[in-house]
Amino acid sequence: MNVLLHPPAAAEAARLQIRMLGAPALMFEGRSLRVVNRKLLCMLGYLALDEGRSDSRERLVGLLWSESDEKHARGSLRQVVTALRRITGELGFEGFETDRSHVTLDPARFRADVTDVLDQLGPDRIHPLLLATEDLPQTLMAGCEDVDPAFAGWLLVRRETLRNQIQQGLMSALEQAAPDGRAERELARALLRLDPTQELAARRLMENLARGGDVPGALTVYNALWDVLGDEHDIEPAEPTRDLVARIKNGEVPEPGAGLGPGARILAAAGTRSREAPAPREGRPGEVAPGEPRPSEARRRLLAPPRLPPLLVVARFELRGEDADAQMMLDGFRHSLIGSLVRFREWQVAESDAPVARAEGPDAPARSRFGIRATAEKLGAEGLRVALTIRDLDSGVFVWSQSFALTYETWTLRQEELLRHATIALNVNLSADRLRRTAHLPEITASLHDLWLRGQSLILQFNAASWEEADKLLTEVTELAPEFAPAFSSRVQLGNTSHISRPGVYRSEALHARTLELAQKAVALDPLDSRAQLALGWALAYNHRWEHALMNFELARELNGHDPWTMTSVAQAWAVAGRHGDAMDLAGQALEATPLPNHTRWGYHAAIRFFAGDYEGALEAARIAGDTHPNNGGWRAASLAHLGRTAEARAEARKLLEVLSQRWWGDVPATPRNMARWVLQVFPWRQDLEWKRLRDGLRIAGLPVAKLPMRDVGP
Repeated sequence: MNVLLHPPAAAEAARLQIRMLGAPALMFEGRSLRVVNRKLLCMLGYLALDEGRSDSRERLVGLLWSESDEKHARGSLRQVVTALRRITGELGFEGFETDRSHVTLDPARFRADVTDVLDQLGPDRIHPLLLATEDLPQTLMAGCEDVDPAFAGWLLVRRETLRNQIQQGLMSALEQAAPDGRAERELARALLRLDPTQELAARRLMENLARGGDVPGALTVYNALWDVLGDEHDIEPAEPTRDLVARIKNGEVPEPGAGLGPGARILAAAGTRSREAPAPREGRPGEVAPGEPRPSEARRRLLAPPRLPPLLVVARFELRGEDADAQMMLDGFRHSLIGSLVRFREWQVAESDAPVARAEGPDAPARSRFGIRATAEKLGAEGLRVALTIRDLDSGVFVWSQSFALTYETWTLRQEELLRHATIALNVNLSADRLRRTAHLPEITASLHDLWLRGQSLILQFNAASWEEADKLLTEVTELAPEFAPAFSSRVQLGNTSHISRPGVYRSEALHARTLELAQKAVALDPLDSRAQLALGWALAYNHRWEHALMNFELARELNGHDPWTMTSVAQAWAVAGRHGDAMDLAGQALEATPLPNHTRWGYHAAIRFFAGDYEGALEAARIAGDTHPNNGGWRAASLAHLGRTAEARAEARKLLEVLSQRWWGDVPATPRNMARWVLQVFPWRQDLEWKRLRDGLRIAGLPVAKLPMRDVGP
């Protein structure tokens, strides 16, 4: 197995290199350059990890000088660019380009050590840093956490993304590695260096060592796993791991694959090559065989998330008897559990009370589908007895069940425990550390937790009259528990949508500014929460900071690329921002990932399709959505208008005015012009194309929209 660094041809041609794993440094032809400006190195590191190796000056300013005024920030960026241009000019390096709007690196002439690590993830090669360094992703741009708050947030997400990429690559390579070989041992060790709580890797390494006659070594691996799980997570290894060590202690040599355990079936279903697949072509270490993809292309294929991971369908949790407070606790626990589940890429999550149909046909991809249900009854004055089950929806077999007592005090403990047992039942390998970090909520009192749940419950009712009460409750929680990130995210949800769900309430610059502060606080408290990043993206957009917003939308998608809601919301943001092709592609993926999208969700798809010019598709989506949202009739009317069906468009516009007049909220009179104005000011427009497309459609449909401005904010 190749454990030495053999750079591919692109690396040999790249004369300028940046070391990003550890303290960042700029290298030229193997020698280190003296760079005193840390933000110059941070800018290079950011561009090196950007897929296009290019970004706008505006976004770089927001990333590295977020706390400075615009004039000072742009001046500082010019100084950094000038310094880099001077350095590259003295070296004769021609791979750095700038213009009035963008800064660009030539990927063919620039190389980063992160790229080398990712390119060397396979069953026959592994980068030595993965064996020599504990938690290698945590060393990314070490020491740059204090450069700027915005950069610190980006860096935390990038480290998590890099950790997921490396783990997925190592897991895939481990599945392909033949048992009992050096490759299996080194890959398993690399996974344990990445995360010592990886039980799948520990089992593979234990059986490899035991079959090779190194029983003491296998037991040492188990003892180390036992210690880290007990000391850091207060749990024991899973049953498959305990069974394996018992067999090894009894002198039984494990059969090949005995330690494969959770993860094998899922990776195989995702299209990973099995052990019986042909071995890789032989050649010199690091050599690419003719006709095979270059390392960067291979890396993209290897690290691409599975197209159809297992589907978890979470039904409504049922309470025996009638008790509003108990039902709220149960609903809140379900909501919180879903929020934790959707943060993992290993599966997709959907909410449904109806049967989920399997895709039929010879080309239908294989997919595991499981249903999660729970029933509960009152347990004393402040708790519930909950019975939770997981059932294979195709075979009908119950793969796991458990009963437990639920109180506010045991909330986090139960959630983490359920996630751990569910991963074992579903044959998915998730480390204890990832489960703990994802399930964890800061310790707050039961009464504050109760207030937060009540506020969240009021938001989810989508009742305009309840939102003021929700705002009061959530404000109280954030004041009493200033480190409780979920409450801040809930307040951002209110601020971003308060004008959308209440016809007659117009956007407010003051409200958007306050909401942005809350969103920045939520992300600062929990930067790895994809929904906090998503909320910050929309808050930035409503404050006309689209370049910065697009970065947060990207971070939300990176953190949770399989969550249909995240995909749909990001797709709508891209559609509003003019990225129509990307928006349509991502929206299509969201629909594929959602077995039964609800009517409300179809309203988002209507907007996405409309902005992309797909008026037939927008009309179809808006008709499915019905009037779940008061402005859905606007998509129908405007789509019909652009399709040349003017009479139908005018009829739909009249229905729109009727719906809005019935749901009108606020002090502004419900006149046709005010209602049309409300429809037009719902989105934070980035450019005039999308706004004009909607305005012109409403005009053809007969609504009085003449002389209404695009940036229309305020009553």
